[in-house]
Amino acid sequence: MQKIVPQISFSVLVLSVLIYAIGRWAVQNPLSDDTADWFLWSGGISALVLLFSKTRGVPLNIRKCINAGTASAIIFLAAFGAWGLFSSKGKNQFPEMAGLFPYYALLLAGILLVLLAIINLLWRRKAHSM
Repeated sequence: MQKIVPQISFSVLVLSVLIYAIGRWAVQNPLSDDTADWFLWSGGISALVLLFSKTRGVPLNIRKCINAGTASAIIFLAAFGAWGLFSSKGKNQFPEMAGLFPYYALLLAGILLVLLAIINLLWRRKAHSM
């Protein structure tokens, strides 16, 4: 049972990504947004199940968790901000995309990057002083 859950989660994740990508971009009549969202939800939930099932036996290290979590948030915010500011589809997707949301996302990504660097410098200084 322990090995079947990650395998099923990985299979659902791969199928969701394939169906979404093919259904949105490869076929002549693409999936509607409402239908495609179901595949995004199933893929996201299966990715979380896969992540939790794989990391259950791994001992947690607070430094690695903070670094990984912050790096993931920075990547997401930077990608969202760049998409919203620099792509024509991003500017036209939602009315507020021409507004401040992408700017705020990029600004928050920069602030998180600076804070992560400061925290890591403090941790290194503390480790060297001991």
